[in-house]
Amino acid sequence: CRMRRLWNASPACGRSCSGIKYDEREEVVNVCQASQEMRKESEQKKAMEVAEKLHEMGLDTEKIAKAVGYAVETVKGWLGLES
Repeated sequence: CRMRRLWNASPACGRSCSGIKYDEREEVVNVCQASQEMRKESEQKKAMEVAEKLHEMGLDTEKIAKAVGYAVETVKGWLGLES
Protein backbone atom coordinates (compact mmCIF):
# COMPACT_ATOMS: atom_id res chain seq x y z
CA CYS A 1 0.00 0.00 0.00
CA ARG A 2 2.85 2.34 -0.59
CA MET A 3 3.34 4.20 -3.83
CA ARG A 4 6.10 6.43 -5.07
CA ARG A 5 5.00 10.02 -5.37
CA LEU A 6 5.04 10.63 -9.12
CA TRP A 7 4.14 14.28 -9.04
CA ASN A 8 5.80 17.40 -7.76
CA ALA A 9 3.69 19.47 -5.41
CA SER A 10 3.49 22.90 -6.87
CA PRO A 11 3.38 25.92 -4.57
CA ALA A 12 0.02 26.85 -6.09
CA CYS A 13 -1.46 23.48 -5.27
CA GLY A 14 0.40 22.30 -2.20
CA ARG A 15 -1.01 19.61 0.02
CA SER A 16 -4.51 21.04 0.25
CA CYS A 17 -5.66 20.19 -3.29
CA SER A 18 -5.86 16.44 -2.72
CA GLY A 19 -6.36 16.43 1.03
CA ILE A 20 -3.56 13.86 1.30
CA LYS A 21 -1.09 14.78 4.01
CA TYR A 22 2.51 13.90 3.30
CA ASP A 23 5.98 15.02 4.18
CA GLU A 24 7.39 16.83 1.15
CA ARG A 25 10.83 15.47 2.01
CA GLU A 26 9.61 11.88 1.72
CA GLU A 27 9.55 10.04 -1.59
CA VAL A 28 6.75 7.66 -0.59
CA VAL A 29 3.08 8.24 0.15
CA ASN A 30 1.09 5.59 2.01
CA VAL A 31 -1.89 5.39 -0.34
CA CYS A 32 -3.97 3.14 1.93
CA GLN A 33 -3.56 5.47 4.89
CA ALA A 34 -4.33 8.51 2.74
CA SER A 35 -7.44 6.81 1.37
CA GLN A 36 -8.65 5.90 4.87
CA GLU A 37 -8.11 9.47 6.08
CA MET A 38 -10.07 10.88 3.15
CA ARG A 39 -12.91 8.39 3.73
CA LYS A 40 -13.03 9.27 7.43
CA GLU A 41 -13.13 13.00 6.65
CA SER A 42 -15.91 12.41 4.13
CA GLU A 43 -17.95 10.36 6.62
CA GLN A 44 -17.53 13.02 9.30
CA LYS A 45 -18.57 15.78 6.90
CA LYS A 46 -21.73 13.82 6.02
CA ALA A 47 -22.48 13.24 9.73
CA MET A 48 -22.09 16.97 10.37
CA GLU A 49 -24.50 17.80 7.54
CA VAL A 50 -27.07 15.30 8.83
CA ALA A 51 -26.68 16.63 12.38
CA GLU A 52 -27.34 20.16 11.19
CA LYS A 53 -30.47 19.11 9.31
CA LEU A 54 -31.81 17.13 12.26
CA HIS A 55 -31.13 20.11 14.53
CA GLU A 56 -33.05 22.38 12.15
CA MET A 57 -35.94 19.91 12.37
CA GLY A 58 -35.98 20.31 16.16
CA LEU A 59 -34.42 17.00 17.24
CA ASP A 60 -32.53 17.19 20.53
CA THR A 61 -28.75 16.80 20.52
CA GLU A 62 -28.74 13.45 22.35
CA LYS A 63 -30.89 11.87 19.64
CA ILE A 64 -28.85 13.55 16.91
CA ALA A 65 -25.64 12.18 18.41
CA LYS A 66 -27.11 8.70 18.53
CA ALA A 67 -28.34 8.98 14.92
CA VAL A 68 -24.97 10.07 13.51
CA GLY A 69 -22.84 7.89 15.79
CA TYR A 70 -20.81 10.60 17.50
CA ALA A 71 -20.56 11.82 21.09
CA VAL A 72 -23.07 14.42 22.28
CA GLU A 73 -20.28 16.92 23.01
CA THR A 74 -18.91 16.48 19.48
CA VAL A 75 -22.32 17.13 17.96
CA LYS A 76 -22.85 20.16 20.20
CA GLY A 77 -19.52 21.50 18.94
CA TRP A 78 -20.57 21.04 15.32
CA LEU A 79 -23.82 22.86 16.02
CA GLY A 80 -22.17 25.67 17.96
CA LEU A 81 -23.97 24.71 21.16
CA GLU A 82 -20.94 24.24 23.40
CA SER A 83 -21.28 25.77 26.83
